[in-house]
Amino acid sequence: MRRAWLVPLVLIAFALPFVAGAAGDERAFRADFVASASRGKALYHRHCESCHGARLRGDGSVAADLKLRPTDLTRIAVRHDGVFPVEELRQAIDGRRAVRGHGSRDMPVWGLSFQDLESDVNQEGAVRQDLIDLLAYVRKMQVNRAGPSEGGGARSGP
Repeated sequence: MRRAWLVPLVLIAFALPFVAGAAGDERAFRADFVASASRGKALYHRHCESCHGARLRGDGSVAADLKLRPTDLTRIAVRHDGVFPVEELRQAIDGRRAVRGHGSRDMPVWGLSFQDLESDVNQEGAVRQDLIDLLAYVRKMQVNRAGPSEGGGARSGP
């Protein structure tokens, strides 16, 4: 009987580092997300703003000249029942998925725009990170039914 308290104590001692690690992982994730969204904002303004606009609403300086109006990027999660479909969007941006207005699969315009075409180095990892950063910024800018989201009120997609 004297040792009955020992089992719960050992279990708590064993679990404590994992709980503390999870809290640290969450802080690291949030810091990474903020840094990623900051890099994504710069990429967005360089590559996307002329069509989608400074506020991501599809009203950029060349939008009126396009055949199809650019998408309002602030309402992606609303259109997907609160889910921000990260992988679907990544594929659409880098050209692996045909999107009206972005060209066909034969011409992956956006995947190539993040590469130095004169380099003979495989840039796939850097391109993937640029897309993740860009999507972090777009996710941060999502609105929910009540209004703008601070820090990404939308849930990530599968």
